[in-house]
Amino acid sequence: MTNAAEQLEQMIDNKQHKPPPLSADNLLAAEFDYIAKSAFQANEDRARVSTYYVVTFGTLVGAFFSLQVDNDVLDNLHRALIIVFLTLTLFGISTLLQLVRLRQAWTESVRALNQIKKYYIDQFEATNLVDAFRWQTQTIPNMYKPWSMAFLLALQVALLGGVSLGAAVYFMGLLAGNTIWLLAIFVGVIYMCVQIWFYRYLLQE
Repeated sequence: MTNAAEQLEQMIDNKQHKPPPLSADNLLAAEFDYIAKSAFQANEDRARVSTYYVVTFGTLVGAFFSLQVDNDVLDNLHRALIIVFLTLTLFGISTLLQLVRLRQAWTESVRALNQIKKYYIDQFEATNLVDAFRWQTQTIPNMYKPWSMAFLLALQVALLGGVSLGAAVYFMGLLAGNTIWLLAIFVGVIYMCVQIWFYRYLLQE
């Protein structure tokens, strides 16, 4: 009797400590929430990256142009400005690549969200759940979308990159004793266009 009672008590104890049954709805809800937060974070990081580049650009340029120097050290200032603007040009490329990666991450998150929505639409077809969602897999915006916020941030970075390279070329000319405004502007505009083309190329699906 004792053994039977112990077995019965053990069975009751195991039943009380049995983990709750798994729920697919809870899992999908948690996954949806995580992906939504990832998409939101990608947008936040995109704005933060471009803002950081603009602030860095303005701070460095303002600091150098506020310096008071004598004519005998003007060449050294020109050399320093060439280095600064070339560094900002490289920094701009890095920022542009970060914007590309964040746009890709946002798009991938939105696709994952729509995959979950499609699953529920298929499961509850009789309820016309499809009418509740404006965005679906086939209506997700393209990664490269002109005049979107992502594109405008990339355009801003490309513009500053063109200004940086053009300024570097201009100060190279001053260091050599020439004023080459037209060449500097030409190089800056071409470089800006190349950056936009590169941005588009990387986001082509």
